[in-house]
Amino acid sequence: MGRRTLKTGGTLLALFSTLLVIGQSTPRMVVGITVDQMRAEYLSRFNNHFEGGFRRLLDEGAVFRNCHYSHTPTYTAPGHATIYTGAQPRDHGIIGNDWYDPRTQTSVYCVEDSTVFTAGAERDDAGQRSPRNLLTTTWTDQLHLATMGRSFIGAVSIKDRGAILPGGHRGDEVYWFNSRSGQFITSTYYTEDTPEWVNEFNTMHGDLASYARVWTRLKADETYINCMLDDNDYETTFGREASTLPLDIPVLIEEHGPGMIANSPDGNRLVTDFALSMLENISEEQMNDNATDVLAISYSSPDYIGHAFGPRSVEVMDTYLRLDLELGRLFAALDEKLGKGNYIVFLTADHGVAENPNFMHDELRMSASNHSGSDLLAEMISKAETALGFNPIERFDNDAIHFDEVACREAGYSNADVAEVMSTILIDMNGIKAVWTPEEIMYSDVYQAQMRRQLLEVRAADLYIEWFEGHYLYGRVGASHGSGYTYDTHVPMILMGGDVPSGEIYRKTAVIDLAPTLSFILGISLPNAAYGQPMEEVLPSIED
Repeated sequence: MGRRTLKTGGTLLALFSTLLVIGQSTPRMVVGITVDQMRAEYLSRFNNHFEGGFRRLLDEGAVFRNCHYSHTPTYTAPGHATIYTGAQPRDHGIIGNDWYDPRTQTSVYCVEDSTVFTAGAERDDAGQRSPRNLLTTTWTDQLHLATMGRSFIGAVSIKDRGAILPGGHRGDEVYWFNSRSGQFITSTYYTEDTPEWVNEFNTMHGDLASYARVWTRLKADETYINCMLDDNDYETTFGREASTLPLDIPVLIEEHGPGMIANSPDGNRLVTDFALSMLENISEEQMNDNATDVLAISYSSPDYIGHAFGPRSVEVMDTYLRLDLELGRLFAALDEKLGKGNYIVFLTADHGVAENPNFMHDELRMSASNHSGSDLLAEMISKAETALGFNPIERFDNDAIHFDEVACREAGYSNADVAEVMSTILIDMNGIKAVWTPEEIMYSDVYQAQMRRQLLEVRAADLYIEWFEGHYLYGRVGASHGSGYTYDTHVPMILMGGDVPSGEIYRKTAVIDLAPTLSFILGISLPNAAYGQPMEEVLPSIED
C-alpha cells in the first residue's frame, strides 16, 4: 500500500482530524536541517537507494512535494533567512549573499560586521560576522523571547551565513568553518571565548588531510546508471586530467588547504560530527527545563559539489547517498538523547540548481548557454557609450544594474532616460528575456517580475535582467542557480516527529510557510514579518 496523501479543506478537514488531536505536545527540540542546493526531485530520483535518514524522513514524515521559493534571486543567504523568518527578502533585508548599497556606494556581505572579531582566537576577518544585517526576527528569536532565554539555540554550518541566519539574533552557540584554519569558529557577537568542547573538537580534527577520505563511489556502478557519464566535459576537474571519481580529497587538502574538505561528502560528515558534539554538550539544565531547544544544521558541501559537477553527475548522486547515512547517524543520536518522537525535524533547502546549460544544449538541443559576467558588462558599457556618449553603469551584480547618477546628471540624462536606452540595448543581447525597472516590476503581471518584487526596497537597482530559461552567468563547467525558474525554486520540505503525521502533500506551498507553521506548533509569536500561511496538514485540527 502506498503512503497517504494528506488533504485539507472543506469536508476533508473532518477526515484529517482523525490524524491529529488538539493539544499538540511541545517537542523537546526542533532540529532544522537545510541542505544547500538540494532540488526537490532528488527525493524521487534517489529514492530507491536511500536507506538512512532520507529513508526515514520519506517514510515517517509529512512530505510537501510542491514547495517553492517565491522570491528571486535564489541564493544561499536569502534562502536561509526566509526559512527562519518566514519573510521575503524585502522585509528580512537579506537580498543576496552580497549586494551593492547605492546609498553608501559600498558592497555589503550578508553577515559582515566590522565591530566583532573571532572569539577566543586571533582576530581575523573570518570572525567578523553577525546577524546585524537581518532586519526582522526569526522563529528562533521568538522562541528565545517566549522562554526568556531558557531555550538553547545552536547552529552550525560550513558557511558562515548558513549558521548565523538560522541562529537569529540571540543564538546561544553559532559556529561556522574557517577555510583557512580548518577550525570551527564563532564571533564575539556571541561570546568572548569559545567553549572548551569546541577547542577540543578543533584539536581532535586538526589534521583534516588525515580525517578526509579518498572519495570513491559508495555503491556499485549500476546504481548510477541514470547519471551522466562520469568522464564528461561539463564538470570541474580540480586540476586533474579527468573529472571522475575517485577523488583524492586528502591530497587536495594538502595542496590547497583545509577548505577543500567542503568540496567532498566529508564536509557533511564533519558538520554532523560537530552537531553531535554540540548536542552532547548542551547542559543538563537546559535539556531538562521543559523549554524547547533548537539545533540548526546547514549542510553546505552539496552546494560546493553541485557547483563543481552539476545535478546530473555521479558525484552529486553519491553525495546524497552519503548524506542519507549522515542523517541516519544524526537521527539515531537524537533518538538516544531525546527519545524517538520527542523532537521535530524539518528538512528543506535554500535553493535548487539549474542544469549545466552546455549539457542542456547538447543533450536536448535547447537554446541554453552560460555567459560571462565580465564580458556582458564590457558589452553593455561599449553599447551604452555608443548610444549615450558615456558609461552610465556604476555597478552590475546579481543581475541588477545600478546607474552612476552623477555621470547621468552631468551628461544631461535622467535615470529614466538612461533606463529606456539601456533596456533597448539589453533586450537585444544574447540570452536576455526581459529588462525591468523597479516601477515596471511593481506593476507587472509577469510571474518572474512578481518574484523580484519581493526584494525591492531602498537598495533597489535601476534595472533588473531576466534570463531565458537555461541561460545564466557562470563558467562553462559545473552548474549554478539564482533564477525564478522551477529548477531553482522547487525545494524539499519535510517535517517529521512529535505529533506530525506522515503522508504526502501535493498542493503548492511556499518556504515562507515554514516559520508560521513552526510558530504554531511551538505556541510562540510569529516572526515579525512572517506572511506565509501555516501548513495546516501538520497542525492540530479544530474539532466540531
